[in-house]
Amino acid sequence: MAGARAHRWLAALAVLPLLLAAPDAQAQKKKGKKAAKVQKMTAGAPTLKYEQFRIKIEFKVAEKREEQIEGIKRLLEMGPDKAEIPDLMFRLGELYYEKSRFYFFRGQEQEDKALRTDNEAAKAQFLEDQKKNLQESKVWLGNAMDLYREIREKYPKYKRIPEVLFALGQSYWNEGRFQDSINVYRDLIVGFRDSPLVSEAWIAFGEYYFNEGDVNRALKSYEKAAEDKRSRVYGFALYKQAWCYYNMSDWDQALRKFKATVFYSQLAEELSGENKIALGREAQKDFVRTYSHVGDDKRAKFVLADLVGEDECKSKKCTELLEQLAGLWFDEGYFQESASLYKQLIQISPSDTKNPWRQGRIVDLISRGGDKKRVIVETRRLVELYKDLQAKANTEEAKKNLEEAKILAETTMRRLAQIWNREAKKTRNDEVYEYAKTMYEDYLALFGDTKYAYEMTFQLGDLYYRLERFDEAAKAYEKTVMAKADGKYLVEAANDSILAIEEHIKDLGVKTPKDISKPVPIHEQKLRLVQACDRYVQYVPADKADKLVAVKLKAAKIYYDWGHNDEALKRFAALVEQHPKSDQAVFAANLISDIYNQREAWEELYATSVKYRENDELVEGRPDLLIELSKYGEYAKFKLVNILEERVKKENGDLRLVAQAYQDFQAEFPKSENADKALFNASVAWDKAGNKDRASELRRMLLEQYPNSPLNADVAYYVAKSHEERTDFEAAAKGFLEFHDKHERDPRAQDALYNAAVFYAGVGRVKTATSLREKYLKLYGRTKGKEKEAADIYWSIATDLDRAGRVRQAADRYKDFAKEFPQDERFWDAQWKEAELRRRLRQTRDAEKLEKNILGLYIGLKKKRRAIPDNAKRYASQVAFANLEEDWKKYVRLGVTTPNVRNPTPFQRSLEEKAAARERMIKQYTQVVTEFQQAESTIASLYQIARSFDEFVDTLSKVPCPRGVDEEVCGLVKQGIEEKALPAREAAYKAYKTCVQKSNELNTFTAYSTKCVKALETLAPDDYPPITEMTLDFQSPGRLQSLHSNGLILDYDGYKVAREAQANNDAKEGAR
Repeated sequence: MAGARAHRWLAALAVLPLLLAAPDAQAQKKKGKKAAKVQKMTAGAPTLKYEQFRIKIEFKVAEKREEQIEGIKRLLEMGPDKAEIPDLMFRLGELYYEKSRFYFFRGQEQEDKALRTDNEAAKAQFLEDQKKNLQESKVWLGNAMDLYREIREKYPKYKRIPEVLFALGQSYWNEGRFQDSINVYRDLIVGFRDSPLVSEAWIAFGEYYFNEGDVNRALKSYEKAAEDKRSRVYGFALYKQAWCYYNMSDWDQALRKFKATVFYSQLAEELSGENKIALGREAQKDFVRTYSHVGDDKRAKFVLADLVGEDECKSKKCTELLEQLAGLWFDEGYFQESASLYKQLIQISPSDTKNPWRQGRIVDLISRGGDKKRVIVETRRLVELYKDLQAKANTEEAKKNLEEAKILAETTMRRLAQIWNREAKKTRNDEVYEYAKTMYEDYLALFGDTKYAYEMTFQLGDLYYRLERFDEAAKAYEKTVMAKADGKYLVEAANDSILAIEEHIKDLGVKTPKDISKPVPIHEQKLRLVQACDRYVQYVPADKADKLVAVKLKAAKIYYDWGHNDEALKRFAALVEQHPKSDQAVFAANLISDIYNQREAWEELYATSVKYRENDELVEGRPDLLIELSKYGEYAKFKLVNILEERVKKENGDLRLVAQAYQDFQAEFPKSENADKALFNASVAWDKAGNKDRASELRRMLLEQYPNSPLNADVAYYVAKSHEERTDFEAAAKGFLEFHDKHERDPRAQDALYNAAVFYAGVGRVKTATSLREKYLKLYGRTKGKEKEAADIYWSIATDLDRAGRVRQAADRYKDFAKEFPQDERFWDAQWKEAELRRRLRQTRDAEKLEKNILGLYIGLKKKRRAIPDNAKRYASQVAFANLEEDWKKYVRLGVTTPNVRNPTPFQRSLEEKAAARERMIKQYTQVVTEFQQAESTIASLYQIARSFDEFVDTLSKVPCPRGVDEEVCGLVKQGIEEKALPAREAAYKAYKTCVQKSNELNTFTAYSTKCVKALETLAPDDYPPITEMTLDFQSPGRLQSLHSNGLILDYDGYKVAREAQANNDAKEGAR
């Protein structure tokens, strides 16, 4: 009998889980709508199910089940004592129920296996087995229920009828027949108040009402279940009461009940082992969940320590609860509180390998508050923590923790860096750029080996460039280029590395050496620039290398600038050969010629000239280049003749070789400025060689082919001119003056006097020059048809005095000029220059009167619709522009009133006044542009228009926040002001852009156009990177004076511009 009683108690224990068990699939479908209806009231529900308390018991009795079933069946067939029949039937029902549950659990196992496998065939078999097991479970549950109902109906006085009712109610519950189940439990409660199963029946009532969403009735049922503190479901009843309070948002009561559940689970004798621990742990977790609604981050660790029975929260159990709370607050948006708990956790266990993950959370949380400086501080702590603990991670768990931390930290830091970068670009705020830069640096210090490091490195390079840290920018770009041969940012990085190094070189103030007669060691940064250029050539695909030729030229030019001509020649030659149609090829061809010229490698220079002149792709459509190449060729050929001549003289050789060489030169370069001289030298050589006829023939040829050659002039005039050609201007002046004084009747005497005055002025002898000019005016100034020359003389006197720094005398002379020659176009220049000089003399009123006169005369001419000289327009426009200076100063001084929250009218009024003043200024400067249409004043006015917008934006940016507002309101006000300023900011950008475009269109570059470019480089550095263009002015070294000094002209150095034998006007103009 003792054994039988033990089995019956086990059966009673086994039915308890069914109070909380989910109904089968069919019953679940029946209650679908009702479940949706009550979902709102049970949104918060416990994770612990009561069924977990009893699962193991099912498997312990499974082995004997079949044997017992057969035994009981045989006893019933044998006709036992009537009093034993209900006992045997109930035991048989219990065994049927256990068998039902056995198949049910086997079905669950098959479902779990199906979920875990990837094999489709195995999955299908598992699901088929599940279906069979569940069908078998229903069959045996039905058999058990038939026996329970039969006992209830036939044996109502049976002593174990409470257990029968409980088992029947549980079976109805599993079938999804909840109302039938509740009716049975009601009979148990009403009819058997002293039964220990009453508490468990109340649990069923509570579960029913809880699932129906009737939390109040559920709470009363759980309270009834908890009246018997000896009941095995007492702890669970407390736990479910806490959940009822939770769903009613009565957080304090919920906390008390969860805490009571925890303490009960620790003390109860009836519960043991795993299930006891599970109930307590779940209650602890749910306590934390509840505490998250009302808790305080400063008290949390003390509250949780008390919950687990500790003085301080240092155990793993307590810190896990604290971490759970931090996670809940993170999910619910309590960022500061969550961050505080993660900090406490790090402090509690400084060597915990989870700390980097926690610190990553802190960085993420702090970033949501907008305090970038604090985020940087916390990020630095993250870097230190990660590196410190990385070396100590010697267990799998530690490595796993660090890997989780790495994922979180990498994502967070990358996200913040890129968000701040975008914000900085939008706001153009240098401080935000600095924060973003720091975040990028910290990211790459930790995660330089991730797949995102490539992109982050390039973006860091852009940040460095924006912050003008060009050395670091170049390194980042170089790293980007070398990281991926087909990378997304390859082209940009290769180009930007060149730009960054160039800016770095500017910052260092590296100067190109002046003396490169010998190779100079190239500065390391210049070599670095060469390497960057070579990387561009090597790595950037040809179809994307739009700057390929310019980059090649840049590298070659560095070698040229530092005297490494062998390498420069190699690179220049390759550029011409590979890209002959490019503009850079023209530059390279000229520099190749220049190198050979510097080396005096005349044969190579001549050969290069011939080769490039025959390169159709190079010279087609480039007449200037063809001329330059021809000049180089003729100069080289002439130098070769010179070398030949020197050798012949030295060796006392055959002068006929020299004569023929000069003839060949003239034949190859008949239009050369040296062609007549070549013929002359050839005639002299043939003469000396004894071939008088040939010499005479060549002289006749010279006169026929070069009738205007200065070689036809007389010796005296030649002497003076030769001094001029040698730039010995004082000797030339003396020679011309002597020529005039000795040959006053010569037609060239007038020119000689004129030239003498010019050259004395050129060497600074202004007094002598002025005296000679006055003499010229006296002698020739009244001559009919010489009015222009007289004006020229007057003008020269004034300009000479001006250059000599004789301000007062120069001003008076300009005044005289304007008075004497009002119809001369230089009248306007005289007025303008006199005004400038009067200002230097502090005669401001006189200067203003002159400027007013210029503008007035201009207006008068325009009204009369008369032709207006260009210089008149130019000076009038500059006066009009300058007249706006006072209005501009007033506009700048016009401020905007500090906003007042209570009375915004003054602020709005002052803002409107500032905007109106801006529009007036723009209108006035626009009138200067449209009225005069002069390049310099147009560019200056466009710059001032842009500045009008900039000044408006600058004024708004300096408006302080309203007094007495908090930081949030201040931010909103600033945002509103920024929105008002944004159109003006965009308008300024467009105006600067228009200024630069107009400067290029007009081919006019002034200080104002430079300012516009500089403004665009600041406002849009990506679109307008600083670019330095280098040009080379080539001057043919074949100057006449050098030819004479080198002995290339035997008897006469010559004169560059031909003139008639007798003086004529054109010849006189050329002499001047």
